Amino acid sequence: MYKTSQVTPKDLGKIKVKNQARIREITGEELDPKKAWSIIKNESKNFTNDNPKAKQADELFAELMKANGLIVNRDPVSKSKDDDKERIRIRERERARTIQIMKLKLQIAA
Repeated sequence: MYKTSQVTPKDLGKIKVKNQARIREITGEELDPKKAWSIIKNESKNFTNDNPKAKQADELFAELMKANGLIVNRDPVSKSKDDDKERIRIRERERARTIQIMKLKLQIAA
């Protein structure tokens, strides 16, 4: 799963890249977040192909976004785990209420 698959062009415009001079020295050009993201998108065939280099670039791009204070979408697995935890909490509260109601009924009946 690619972390930046849900990124919008608006988010890409907010990314500030530090050390552009050093990047230019090493690669010959500055890092353009929009261009970098489009390369990742193209290499992964719109985030559907399992390409190791594209995944590595995606991970690094996600870290860059986090460093800029931008939220990267969580992967569906962790999202479903959170949903499961919330369902469990709701069931626990439901059971606690049921027990309270049963206690009240017993007190009334006694």
